[in-house]
Amino acid sequence: MSYYSQLQLSWDDSDCSKGNVTGEMLADLALRFARENNWSEEVSSDLKVACESDHLSNLGFNKAHAFGIIDLLAYISSNLPDVTFYAKGSGEEFFDIWVRVFRGGIATAQHGPFEPDPESMPTGNDVVLLDEELRNDLKLSQKQPIRKPWWKRMMGT
Repeated sequence: MSYYSQLQLSWDDSDCSKGNVTGEMLADLALRFARENNWSEEVSSDLKVACESDHLSNLGFNKAHAFGIIDLLAYISSNLPDVTFYAKGSGEEFFDIWVRVFRGGIATAQHGPFEPDPESMPTGNDVVLLDEELRNDLKLSQKQPIRKPWWKRMMGT
């Protein structure tokens, strides 16, 4: 799991009794979470950047694993139970990707982060090399028959 994570965050606040949710509101909740959990207060500004940016240019969260960010978002969601949050995160490692949908502090949909299973990945011993004759047979079987143009087929010539 990466120690650097990028976050894309959006939300639907159409049911929110507190009105429109802003990045500033979320940053304040993140600051409270950081203080309660002895995290760096930088998490508040990182979240604010994630809320306001185009998600491609932001620097992301430093020193925060995916599960920590997921816990942070669950905390924020529990404090704004009428808001649905959509989060997509990615870390430095290839399989460190995840998505969550939160409402009322509960992940209503989730996928990842993934840990690669080294046993399921092919190794050099698992790769099958085709011999020359078999490769030629496959090439021949994949060739399409030569067809006459449509007008010759219609004319029967």
